[in-house]
This record gives sequence, C-alpha cells and structure tokens, in this order.
Amino acid sequence: MVYLADMARLELARHQAYHAADVTPLKVEDLSVIPAEQLQRTKFVFNPSVRLLDSPYPIVRIWDANQDECKSDETINLDSGAEKLCVYRFDYEVRVRELDQAAYCLLIALESGASLGEAMIKAAEVDSAKSCEENLALSIYEGFFVNIIEG
Repeated sequence: MVYLADMARLELARHQAYHAADVTPLKVEDLSVIPAEQLQRTKFVFNPSVRLLDSPYPIVRIWDANQDECKSDETINLDSGAEKLCVYRFDYEVRVRELDQAAYCLLIALESGASLGEAMIKAAEVDSAKSCEENLALSIYEGFFVNIIEG
C-alpha cells in the first residue's frame, strides 16, 4: 500500500482543517482598495484551515471509496494520475478541491510568501493557458485567504 502515507496526510489535513481557528475570510472587494500598480506586490495571508497536498496517487478517489456511504466497488488504478489538492473548511464543512498544476503552483508560491506577481509568473511558467485570475478569484471565494499585505 504505497499510497498509505499520502492517505494519512489527507486524513491529517482534513482533521486540521476541521479544527482550525474560525476566521473571517478575505473578500474580492477587499482587493478593490489596492491600487492596480501595487496589486502585483501584494501578499496573501492564508486561512488557517487551508492545507495543500500533492500526491502521485489518486488519494481522493481512494479516500472516497473507503467511506461508509460509498456504494461503488470500483477498482482504483494507482497509476490513474497524481492529485494536487487543497483541503479547507468552508463554513463548517471540510472540503477537498482538486487543483490543476497552475492553481497548485500559484497557491504554493503564495503560501511560501511570494507576492501575487511572483506567484502568477511561477504559475504561468507551469501552464500559461490557465487563468491565474480565475484561480485566484475562486480561491478568494472559497475562503482560502484571510488578509492581504500590501507591497
């Protein structure tokens, strides 16, 4: 069971997300007060419930298949694809959002302290066809961030 360590990381992330401190998430309108020329230098403070995971295995499908309410007897091919995930709490529900490579790269860069401009460059290097703006807007909507630090 080569995927077992990643399953444990997913379980831990779900547990940490559920028990994270309650915070008020950032809203898209909060960005409107930042002048456009400063927006690229802005940094984001993550919601304490957010956990980013990367696995070479389809751990979400494996996790889902092992839940009591699962009625499927599907055999999951471990080579069916890697997954990049964001585990977080939205309201009082723990959610898992699968991320494409560009979204994952954007969020990892922001989490490590990169400015929005730096993170967008890194994400575009991975996949220039993906919309960083769309990924950022969805991340804000889902409450991934709690504050901004103007650059």
